[in-house]
Amino acid sequence: MEETVVDTPYDVAIVGASLAGCATATFLGRAGKRVALLGRHADPGAYKHLCTTLIQASAEPAIQRLGLDGAMARAGGLRPSTAVWTRWGWITDADGARGFTIRREKLDPMIRELAASTPGVDFLPGHTLKSVLKEHGRVVGVGAETAEGVCREVRADLVVGADGRSSETAAQAGVKARIVKRHGRSGYFAFFRNVEVPHPGSAHLWFLEPDCAYAFPMDNGLSILAMMFPRAKASAFKKDVQGNFLRFFESIPQRIGGYARFDPADQVGKVIGLVDYENTWRHRPPPGLAFVGDAAVSGDPLFGVGCGWALQEAEWLADAIAPALGDARAQDRAVGAYGATLRRKLAAHFFLVSDYSTGRAYNPIEKLTFSAGARDAQAAHLVSEFGSRRIPVRELMTPAALAHAVKVNLTAGQAARATAQGNRAALQERNSSFTFTATGSPVTSVVR
Repeated sequence: MEETVVDTPYDVAIVGASLAGCATATFLGRAGKRVALLGRHADPGAYKHLCTTLIQASAEPAIQRLGLDGAMARAGGLRPSTAVWTRWGWITDADGARGFTIRREKLDPMIRELAASTPGVDFLPGHTLKSVLKEHGRVVGVGAETAEGVCREVRADLVVGADGRSSETAAQAGVKARIVKRHGRSGYFAFFRNVEVPHPGSAHLWFLEPDCAYAFPMDNGLSILAMMFPRAKASAFKKDVQGNFLRFFESIPQRIGGYARFDPADQVGKVIGLVDYENTWRHRPPPGLAFVGDAAVSGDPLFGVGCGWALQEAEWLADAIAPALGDARAQDRAVGAYGATLRRKLAAHFFLVSDYSTGRAYNPIEKLTFSAGARDAQAAHLVSEFGSRRIPVRELMTPAALAHAVKVNLTAGQAARATAQGNRAALQERNSSFTFTATGSPVTSVVR
């Protein structure tokens, strides 16, 4: 009969040693709590491959509090501004908040080392979750199996599921995720060197209606080129992933104000991506359980909210529960308060992100704010602050903000209207002529 090792109870057991889990463990350890941090991978250098790692500026306070800002900079991480292209032109904000870009290959081991070195945190790599332990309807710990095949029982006042959108912790606890909107796009990306973009030092996003393209500067002289397109085209795309990826960028009209130029020979690694990525939110965990990161809220990657929200949620959860641990009723109230914080700070952003993920056309508010943002510095700053998730949704739609956008557009002049009409015509021509193909056609225009 296999023997199970039973640990001395912890204050908190965290399942998942990626961004959300490690940040939560670090904050709680610094608060004097005893934390078990269970990581599935035995290798402390493991990292998430399927991530473009644009961390929005809304997470800057959490990053600074963790002390990661300096470490990221020393590792070559960048602080890009944003440049967003729409049919009305470029939306840029030179004085706007800057996010963070750094490869997960560097970031994940960095934050894992930070957590593991925090007093009070026991990092347990190579532990695969096997069960969620319950007593009288309350979660009291987890059962895990080590890389060596040893069964381990980790008991804690609170279990935190930080193991991603397909959380095994949630599955074992019987907590389903609510799908808020069906995602209508698929996305792929690859790393390149020597990418030329219209606004150097900025993270670029092109809205190609309905497709989207990105170019993000990264550490070590690398850039990410990424694409999203309607999910209905995924089967055609996958018939020639590499060729269709390159042809997608070739198809972006040069006349729309600049596009990413690169040599296919400068590609670093293969094209990777995903076809199906629903927008999910987990509500009402049983007593003794909480979720953080993608296990709690997982939105469309188009707007790059995942990494930043994971770090912010970790801070909110740790601050809420640290004073309450040891008192079951107080702890349950604290977890409830954390859930209320998620709804207050993220729900409106999450709904808009999820709603646009269906692949729909711009709604009237988006048309108004994007067009004004391309024509006016004040409107551009508001769009930038909204996109970085530093302001609540309501600030984008105050009567004063909407009135200003209307005034900007009414006084824009014939040249601005002609630009929008020309860009829209170029997009319509591109969208009517571009298709994914099954075999490699030559790729030329993206090569310098």
